[in-house]
Amino acid sequence: SIASLEERLLGVRAMYMKVSREKQFWVTGYYRDEQLAGLRYDRHTTAPRIDIGTMGVQAGVDWVAAPDPSFIFIYGISADYAISDIRLPGGRTNTTTGDTASMGAGVYGSLVSGPWHIDALLRYGAQDYEATAARVAPISTSSQSWSGMISVGRDIPLGKAAKWKLEPAARFVYQRNNNFTDVTDSAGRLYTTSGIFSNELRASIRLSRDGAWKKNLRCAPYVRAGCTYDFATDGRITVAGEDFDHGFSGAGMEAGGGLLLEVRNDILLQAAFSWFDTDVSRGIAATAGISFTW
Repeated sequence: SIASLEERLLGVRAMYMKVSREKQFWVTGYYRDEQLAGLRYDRHTTAPRIDIGTMGVQAGVDWVAAPDPSFIFIYGISADYAISDIRLPGGRTNTTTGDTASMGAGVYGSLVSGPWHIDALLRYGAQDYEATAARVAPISTSSQSWSGMISVGRDIPLGKAAKWKLEPAARFVYQRNNNFTDVTDSAGRLYTTSGIFSNELRASIRLSRDGAWKKNLRCAPYVRAGCTYDFATDGRITVAGEDFDHGFSGAGMEAGGGLLLEVRNDILLQAAFSWFDTDVSRGIAATAGISFTW
């Protein structure tokens, strides 16, 4: 949902010059498929990999305030719902499977001053989990989460016509998933999760071309590449009185692209795709959405 909102902020900044129409409604679908290279619990390691597939939908309303053409403030609210399928392969079958349902709501904003922009968002979520493992009955639990993001970027026009733009940017994301409900499986083992905490830094650069495809309707393709670093990312789970501390820290890279396409002066289509590979996980992600301005 954070990646989806980040793409949304990119789209609303592309439309902010239409200051006579201050409000936009938008809806986005997103998909993410990734493989974790096994969870590291102290000296223990789970299955060789963990497969996670996530799909969801997010919608919101944002407003544009433009006291001065060189100073724009964009703010909005959003809500989202997603489901994830988790599999721990073992031999010819999945030794453990899980399902997660998540609902969330948040606020976000973007401040544009000349070539600079600052984006920020805050999201609260509630998650329900169900896991099935060999020789025990399914178990279920729930948790609450908070996440936030702040990023800073600058648009650098290229060439005399300034159709091409280069945007270096830096981003920090914090995620906290805690208040897990304790659960006991059919073998009598008590599971207690203290929480999962994540801190991520990303430096990226985006190259885009702002053009028109029909009757001055905008068509803006772009590509983006960056590097990431997760630090101080950890948590603890206690099973039948034995503690397992785990960590997801590590460096990585990502690359992708997208398209902003106006089909009318008040309708914008957005699509984005990315690939990522880190010390912990690798996979792909995609978003597609539409926004209406009035």
